[in-house]
Amino acid sequence: MQVASRILLIWGIVTPFPNTVAFSPIYSTMLIAWSITEVIRYSYFAINLSSGSVPSFWLWLRYNTFFVLYPLGISSECWLVWLAASGPAKQYTGVREGLFAVLLIYVPGSYILFTHMMAQRRKIMRDAANSADDVSFVQSISDALRKFSTDKSIHYIHTSGTGLLTHDAGPSQPRHGKIYNDITDIDDITSFPSAADHRNVDEIVLDLATAEPERIKTAIVCPAVIYGTGRGLVKRSSLAVPFIAADVLKRGAGIAPEGEWVWGNVHVEDLSRLTLSLIEIAATTNAASSTALWGKDAYYFVEAGESDWSDIVRQVVHEAHEAGLIQSEEVKYLNKADAVEQGGPVFAYFFTNSRSRGSRARELLDWEPVQVGIEGTIREAVAAEASKLGML
Repeated sequence: MQVASRILLIWGIVTPFPNTVAFSPIYSTMLIAWSITEVIRYSYFAINLSSGSVPSFWLWLRYNTFFVLYPLGISSECWLVWLAASGPAKQYTGVREGLFAVLLIYVPGSYILFTHMMAQRRKIMRDAANSADDVSFVQSISDALRKFSTDKSIHYIHTSGTGLLTHDAGPSQPRHGKIYNDITDIDDITSFPSAADHRNVDEIVLDLATAEPERIKTAIVCPAVIYGTGRGLVKRSSLAVPFIAADVLKRGAGIAPEGEWVWGNVHVEDLSRLTLSLIEIAATTNAASSTALWGKDAYYFVEAGESDWSDIVRQVVHEAHEAGLIQSEEVKYLNKADAVEQGGPVFAYFFTNSRSRGSRARELLDWEPVQVGIEGTIREAVAAEASKLGML
């Protein structure tokens, strides 16, 4: 599609009508958009083929610059076609009509091209996001920061998660029921075994923090269960509540874990405010003054409260029934083996405890959650999943 449009522009418009289009500033914007797009695209392909992996900066360029370059290039092409069709092409029988027909093709063509790139971006960015638990990925960041030469402090904000706290937290286990405070329990938090969730990558960040504490300032942000609708361009839905809602709608009933299993939770906008606060502090001249903000003890648990998974399931079922999407408010309480067998491996997470208290952000950053609690987002999540499933 892109090749066809460019052949049309060069041989069908610029060559026969040079005085009309070739000297227009729009022609320059088209060439600039094309050139930058192709340099990024083919450099990305070359790096990927030669090394098998692409640096994160080049990955970002490939799947973010098109938001600007594609509209710029496409609109420039359309404008040049319009200039030719409304000007010199009028003297040629059928040419003017043909160019206007080409403009009509740009409407679905642009949509197809843009949605294709968005689909690719979703996949790539999802894989990149999953690399937060990728040892080689985080180690590469650590190695690069150690080698980076600058006379200013370097700040690295790593996103982890309170899944760390699920280790040995089941019934009859030593950590069951414990609520971890990210200030008073920091020694315990930083000494979890490597087998704990997220711990293998957290250790890399902690090693970096202790290696050069005056030069490299680190912070590990550990959100609890994230809920709510994000404000991003691509992925806006969270994971846990939408997953439960979709499962309830598909089976017409709820599956809940036997017993009490409690996790903290936080709205995505409250989480983003905390991260933004750290970024703003890092950008100030006195960012290095507080050792409590950065370094080996700088774990930030981000939570607005906590909920039992069974309560969440019951509320989802209630909202789905109230909306007429399922016939009853039936909830099946299953043991772990049966829940995983019937619902899939994700259900194993509903048989874990992760209880935290985010004192560091509250005391050092004056952060407080201000968004609606998780219960207040369930109706919206049910409606969104029902719409995806074609039930609304």
